[in-house]
Amino acid sequence: MSSIKEQSSAEIIPLFPLPIYKTNIGREFTKQEQDEIDTIVSEKLANRALGSDTPKDLSIDKYLLRQKSFLSIQSFIERHLKEFVTVIMGVDTVKTGWSPHITQSWLNVYRPNHYDPFHIHHNCIISGVFYINCLKLSDKPDGIIFDAPSHHILQQFELPIAQDTKFSDKPQFVPVVEGDLILFPSTVKHRVDLNETLDQTRISLSFNSI
Repeated sequence: MSSIKEQSSAEIIPLFPLPIYKTNIGREFTKQEQDEIDTIVSEKLANRALGSDTPKDLSIDKYLLRQKSFLSIQSFIERHLKEFVTVIMGVDTVKTGWSPHITQSWLNVYRPNHYDPFHIHHNCIISGVFYINCLKLSDKPDGIIFDAPSHHILQQFELPIAQDTKFSDKPQFVPVVEGDLILFPSTVKHRVDLNETLDQTRISLSFNSI
C-alpha cells in the first residue's frame, strides 16, 4: 500500500499583529543638537552620582524635546507619530480633532556595563526611541529587544521549539543605527542588552505620547 502525503488545508489568520515602526531621520545631527547632547551627557545626568552599578544614566530634564535645540527632531518625531496613528491605528484625526502629543522625553546614556531590563511605559499610548549614538560591535548590530505580549499562546509553557516562527514567543531583536526612530505601543515590553564594550557609550532619546 502506497502512503499518501496529507496536504494541510488549514488557514492561518494573523489577528491583531503587533506594530513596530522604524524609520530614519536621514541627516547628520546639527552642531547645535550635538553641542546640547554633549552638554547633557557631561553635565546634566541624574544618575551619575549614584555610581557605575546603576543600569543607565538619565537626563535630569524629562522634557528635552521642548528645548529649542531639539525642535527639528521633535518635528520629525511628531510627523511619524501622526503617521503611526493614521496609517497603522487607522484613527480619523479630522473627525476626532485628535493627534498624538509628546509628553515626557529624556536622554538615556548607556556606559559600559549599563543596560535596561524588560519594562513597559505607563500612562501613554505610543512610546518611542530615537538613536543618537549606537554601539559599534564586531559580531552584531546594536538594537532593541521586544518581548511577546502577555497573552501569547506559549507564554505560560516551556516547550521544546523545533524552529522559530513569527508566532513563537521568542523575544525579537530590532537592529538600529544612528538616526533611527522606533515607535511602538507603550504596553509592549522591551529591553536593551548590556553594554559589554570597554569604552563605548550608547545614547538614545526616549519619549511617550498620548
